[in-house]
Amino acid sequence: MEDNKTHISKKTRNAGKIKRKRANRVRLIKTSGVMLFFIPAFLVVCKMFGLLSFSWPITLLMGGCGAAFSLFFMIHVSRSLTDKNEKDATVLLDDIFWAYQIMFFVVIGYFATTKYLAIGIYMVMPVVISMLPVGKRRDLFIFGGLGAAVLVLLSIHHDYTLTEFLFQAEILMFAEIAQYLREKLYSQKVVDESKIVETTAMAETDSMTKLLNRRGLERRIAATWPMCARQNTSVAIIMMDIDYFKKYNDAFGHPKGDECLKKVSTEIAHCVRRQTDYAARVGGEEFLVFLYGAGPQDALNWAKTLKDRIEGLLIPHATNNFLPFVTVSMGIATKNVERGDAFWELQNEADKQLYGAKEYGRACICMKDQCYAKVQSQSQLNKTIIKEKGFRVL
Repeated sequence: MEDNKTHISKKTRNAGKIKRKRANRVRLIKTSGVMLFFIPAFLVVCKMFGLLSFSWPITLLMGGCGAAFSLFFMIHVSRSLTDKNEKDATVLLDDIFWAYQIMFFVVIGYFATTKYLAIGIYMVMPVVISMLPVGKRRDLFIFGGLGAAVLVLLSIHHDYTLTEFLFQAEILMFAEIAQYLREKLYSQKVVDESKIVETTAMAETDSMTKLLNRRGLERRIAATWPMCARQNTSVAIIMMDIDYFKKYNDAFGHPKGDECLKKVSTEIAHCVRRQTDYAARVGGEEFLVFLYGAGPQDALNWAKTLKDRIEGLLIPHATNNFLPFVTVSMGIATKNVERGDAFWELQNEADKQLYGAKEYGRACICMKDQCYAKVQSQSQLNKTIIKEKGFRVL
């Protein structure tokens, strides 16, 4: 239990880091998109009103360079969102983007024609800084220090009074505090959401087989069944049982029985690949599989594939079993779901077909009262041929 908690805790932290990293990338894309248009427009407007001391060519060159850098950064970060092998290069670009924003305000503030324009520009800088995500806590102190250095430089150049200096220092300090608290609250929110997801998954998952338990099955049914009814979707339910599992436990013991269940459930999980399909353990050795959009032939082919994989494991069975290795019996029920149809009705039909498979000698698949079998002992085969009119061997 302790190892399981440790594993869940690690998964929670990793999920939180991934989610926070992705959210930071999205915010950087939005910020760089804003700066793509803001920088050239801001420079042009300031120059038109005579608020900057450098010439028009330099103004346009600076605006073009700023827009080009913002566009490059936005494209690069957008690509990094789909790159599963993302390296620390993007983290480095985060820092470069930070430094670029501060340098932009340094240059504009330094070449401002009036002291009050420089003060106004510096008041805008903390607002922009507070929009940027912090990759690591050290970044907060590093760029907070750079912001303070910019303030000192502009104070000396424009001869700020002590009141003006302290006023801008307070703005910078509050911006840094706001950014720190925002990042801290967001990080805690990510962790809490990840814990909720992990706790829900644990409550709805069978601890041994890692398939859904009854609670998880009921939640999935409640989510998918109404949609199937609205769309008149064809669905299939497959009930499956390990043949003579009690004999297996009596012969090899319950620990070996648990291992057998895990191997069988692994094969089930391997075959349930689509997000719209799901499998659940509904009894000791009984399983339920839901296939969305599957007709009778689709469900039959799917069941045959799973049956072949389980039998291919060649798990030794008890010596008094009718076959020397572990097999399964399956019952299939399919339906085009309509409004008013109930899930349990289709499940009961699949149960009925599973019972029919056992009546036909087990180790077979039963659908619409027809038995499809691959593995049978000779004695059981003789009985089945007598009982069954439409026997077919896959």
